[in-house]
Amino acid sequence: MAVGVYNIIGFGFSNKTPFSTPGELAEEEIYERIKDLPIDQKTILVCHCPPCGYFDSVRGKKTGSTSLLRIIHEKEPLVFLCGHIHELEGVARIGKTTIIKIPAAMNGKVAVVAIEDKDIKVDFVTV
Repeated sequence: MAVGVYNIIGFGFSNKTPFSTPGELAEEEIYERIKDLPIDQKTILVCHCPPCGYFDSVRGKKTGSTSLLRIIHEKEPLVFLCGHIHELEGVARIGKTTIIKIPAAMNGKVAVVAIEDKDIKVDFVTV
């Protein structure tokens, strides 16, 4: 992997939630729309919603996407950035992929992400 050479791919839809927000798709449709994108281990994948089981708990219910979790397992992007769940923020790993849950701007916080080769540093900053 060349230093500083990354692919950035964004996907703005989310899976169905109890909130019926705009841009919700069935899990099967999410998978069909994203599976053929050129996602690899030098990809920064930016999605609206988190993968199932990671930063996705709302009122005790998991709201993350099983299709995005499947894509992470299959394609192993370098970084997966997501938002959607306003109350949560943090960093986790799924295999070779670093999951970064961006805090909600309405909470006055941002995430500063620095990537050098495969070294990923994340700072959550109050603005």
